Amino acid sequence: MDNINLLTVAPTQNLTEVQEKFKPSIAKLIEDQKSYDPFKDDDYLEAGTFLLSRFSKAKNTIEDQRLAFTKPLNDSLRAINSFFKQFSNPIEQADRELRDKLANHRKQLEEQKINEAEQKGENLVLRSKIGGVVVKKVWTFKVKDKEKIPHQFLAVDEVKIRGAIQSGVRQIAGIIIFQTERVSL
Repeated sequence: MDNINLLTVAPTQNLTEVQEKFKPSIAKLIEDQKSYDPFKDDDYLEAGTFLLSRFSKAKNTIEDQRLAFTKPLNDSLRAINSFFKQFSNPIEQADRELRDKLANHRKQLEEQKINEAEQKGENLVLRSKIGGVVVKKVWTFKVKDKEKIPHQFLAVDEVKIRGAIQSGVRQIAGIIIFQTERVSL
């Protein structure tokens, strides 16, 4: 097997230390936001902008800390999953192929028995178990004509709609496209 590092050490800080570090400053930010009155004086834009800047820095710091904990774990998880897929993927492929072969063989046997019974004028009761294999019939589907599918079975693709709007599309049937205001730094 490859010499792959499947275990990565988490950051040295524990979550209690992080909580002790963040809790007071976040509480202060929230308190400042709640007490902020944009109509108090004419400097509200500058004060509000400064507060938004503090929020942005706090969010970035929190995200950096979160990533310090989760990135090594996520990297390890990806490495472990990748390592084991080299074993499970061929098995899954072989499993699918064998199931298809068994289903096709069963279908051929079934058709042959039905034909023989019809030739003899008999009614045939087919078994759902052959050896240790249980064969069951399941309902499935294949799309034949997308245009005829009832609306209740269709989903709106919001990602594609937003992409189209961002690329300049301003009219899409059944959709109202409009602008809203957002404050940004």
